[in-house]
Amino acid sequence: MNERVEPLRQVPLFKALLDRSLHLIAGLISEETYDSGYEVIREGEVAERLYILVDGTVMVVKGYLQENAAALSFDGPISTFGEIGLIDGGTRSATVVTVERCRFLTLEREAFRILLHNNIDICRQLLFEACGRLREADEVAAL
Repeated sequence: MNERVEPLRQVPLFKALLDRSLHLIAGLISEETYDSGYEVIREGEVAERLYILVDGTVMVVKGYLQENAAALSFDGPISTFGEIGLIDGGTRSATVVTVERCRFLTLEREAFRILLHNNIDICRQLLFEACGRLREADEVAAL
Protein backbone atom coordinates (compact mmCIF):
# COMPACT_ATOMS: atom_id res chain seq x y z
CA MET A 1 0.00 0.00 0.00
CA ASN A 2 2.93 2.39 0.57
CA GLU A 3 3.59 2.39 -3.20
CA ARG A 4 0.17 4.02 -3.53
CA VAL A 5 0.57 6.47 -0.64
CA GLU A 6 3.70 8.15 -2.02
CA PRO A 7 2.08 9.33 -5.28
CA LEU A 8 -0.94 10.56 -3.30
CA ARG A 9 1.36 12.81 -1.24
CA GLN A 10 2.28 14.66 -4.45
CA VAL A 11 -1.27 15.16 -5.76
CA PRO A 12 -2.39 18.76 -5.10
CA LEU A 13 -5.84 17.50 -4.11
CA PHE A 14 -4.35 15.31 -1.36
CA LYS A 15 -0.93 16.79 -0.53
CA ALA A 16 -1.98 18.52 2.72
CA LEU A 17 -3.73 15.45 4.15
CA LEU A 18 -2.50 13.59 7.20
CA ASP A 19 -0.95 10.13 6.77
CA ARG A 20 -4.06 8.41 8.15
CA SER A 21 -6.19 10.03 5.43
CA LEU A 22 -3.67 9.12 2.72
CA HIS A 23 -3.62 5.51 3.89
CA LEU A 24 -7.41 5.45 3.89
CA ILE A 25 -7.49 6.69 0.30
CA ALA A 26 -4.73 4.27 -0.71
CA GLY A 27 -6.86 1.39 0.55
CA LEU A 28 -9.71 2.41 -1.75
CA ILE A 29 -7.85 2.98 -5.00
CA SER A 30 -7.13 0.57 -7.82
CA GLU A 31 -4.39 0.55 -10.41
CA GLU A 32 -4.94 0.53 -14.18
CA THR A 33 -2.46 0.52 -17.08
CA TYR A 34 -3.27 1.50 -20.66
CA ASP A 35 -1.23 1.45 -23.87
CA SER A 36 -0.71 4.46 -26.13
CA GLY A 37 -3.84 5.78 -27.87
CA TYR A 38 -6.33 4.64 -25.23
CA GLU A 39 -9.25 6.99 -24.43
CA VAL A 40 -9.15 7.01 -20.64
CA ILE A 41 -11.90 9.61 -20.34
CA ARG A 42 -14.37 10.53 -23.07
CA GLU A 43 -15.87 13.98 -23.36
CA GLY A 44 -19.59 13.95 -22.51
CA GLU A 45 -19.55 10.72 -20.47
CA VAL A 46 -20.75 10.61 -16.89
CA ALA A 47 -17.84 10.75 -14.45
CA GLU A 48 -17.49 7.36 -12.76
CA ARG A 49 -13.97 7.62 -11.32
CA LEU A 50 -11.06 9.86 -10.49
CA TYR A 51 -7.74 9.17 -12.24
CA ILE A 52 -4.26 9.96 -10.94
CA LEU A 53 -1.57 9.56 -13.60
CA VAL A 54 1.44 7.86 -11.99
CA ASP A 55 3.57 7.05 -15.08
CA GLY A 56 3.35 8.24 -18.67
CA THR A 57 1.90 11.16 -20.62
CA VAL A 58 -1.65 11.96 -21.69
CA MET A 59 -3.20 14.50 -24.02
CA VAL A 60 -6.34 16.37 -22.95
CA VAL A 61 -8.47 17.17 -26.00
CA LYS A 62 -11.68 19.09 -26.53
CA GLY A 63 -13.69 17.68 -29.47
CA TYR A 64 -11.48 14.59 -29.88
CA LEU A 65 -11.69 12.97 -33.35
CA GLN A 66 -13.67 15.94 -34.65
CA GLU A 67 -12.55 18.39 -37.29
CA ASN A 68 -12.30 21.24 -34.79
CA ALA A 69 -10.48 19.25 -32.07
CA ALA A 70 -8.22 21.27 -29.79
CA ALA A 71 -5.45 19.84 -27.63
CA LEU A 72 -5.79 21.60 -24.28
CA SER A 73 -2.70 20.13 -22.62
CA PHE A 74 -0.18 17.34 -22.39
CA ASP A 75 0.07 16.13 -18.80
CA GLY A 76 2.56 13.91 -17.03
CA PRO A 77 2.79 12.09 -13.73
CA ILE A 78 0.76 13.18 -10.74
CA SER A 79 -1.90 14.86 -12.88
CA THR A 80 -5.47 14.21 -11.81
CA PHE A 81 -8.54 13.85 -13.99
CA GLY A 82 -12.20 13.53 -13.18
CA GLU A 83 -12.51 14.90 -9.66
CA ILE A 84 -14.93 17.67 -10.63
CA GLY A 85 -17.35 15.23 -12.25
CA LEU A 86 -17.30 13.06 -9.16
CA ILE A 87 -18.22 16.03 -6.99
CA ASP A 88 -20.95 17.61 -9.11
CA GLY A 89 -22.20 14.50 -10.93
CA GLY A 90 -21.62 16.18 -14.28
CA THR A 91 -20.17 14.86 -17.49
CA ARG A 92 -16.58 14.90 -18.68
CA SER A 93 -15.56 18.21 -20.23
CA ALA A 94 -12.77 16.78 -22.41
CA THR A 95 -11.25 13.53 -23.62
CA VAL A 96 -8.03 12.22 -22.08
CA VAL A 97 -5.94 10.02 -24.40
CA THR A 98 -2.72 8.21 -23.51
CA VAL A 99 0.30 9.36 -25.55
CA GLU A 100 2.38 6.44 -24.29
CA ARG A 101 1.86 3.51 -21.95
CA CYS A 102 0.38 5.00 -18.76
CA ARG A 103 -0.26 3.79 -15.24
CA PHE A 104 -3.09 5.31 -13.20
CA LEU A 105 -4.43 5.07 -9.69
CA THR A 106 -8.23 5.24 -9.78
CA LEU A 107 -10.92 5.94 -7.23
CA GLU A 108 -14.53 4.97 -7.97
CA ARG A 109 -17.38 7.47 -7.55
CA GLU A 110 -19.09 5.65 -4.67
CA ALA A 111 -15.84 5.20 -2.72
CA PHE A 112 -15.07 8.89 -3.27
CA ARG A 113 -18.54 9.89 -2.06
CA ILE A 114 -18.23 7.79 1.10
CA LEU A 115 -14.71 9.08 1.67
CA LEU A 116 -15.91 12.69 1.57
CA HIS A 117 -18.96 11.97 3.71
CA ASN A 118 -16.86 10.44 6.49
CA ASN A 119 -13.70 12.61 6.44
CA ILE A 120 -13.86 16.34 7.10
CA ASP A 121 -10.10 16.76 6.50
CA ILE A 122 -10.46 15.43 2.97
CA CYS A 123 -13.51 17.65 2.32
CA ARG A 124 -11.65 20.70 3.61
CA GLN A 125 -8.62 20.00 1.38
CA LEU A 126 -10.88 19.48 -1.61
CA LEU A 127 -12.52 22.86 -0.99
CA PHE A 128 -9.14 24.59 -0.66
CA GLU A 129 -7.95 23.03 -3.91
CA ALA A 130 -11.18 23.96 -5.73
CA CYS A 131 -10.91 27.56 -4.48
CA GLY A 132 -7.30 27.72 -5.66
CA ARG A 133 -8.31 26.53 -9.11
CA LEU A 134 -11.12 29.10 -9.26
CA ARG A 135 -8.69 31.88 -8.36
CA GLU A 136 -6.31 30.72 -11.11
CA ALA A 137 -9.15 30.57 -13.64
CA ASP A 138 -10.24 34.09 -12.66
CA GLU A 139 -6.71 35.39 -13.19
CA VAL A 140 -6.45 33.73 -16.60
CA ALA A 141 -9.89 35.04 -17.61
CA ALA A 142 -8.88 38.57 -16.58
CA LEU A 143 -5.93 38.57 -19.02
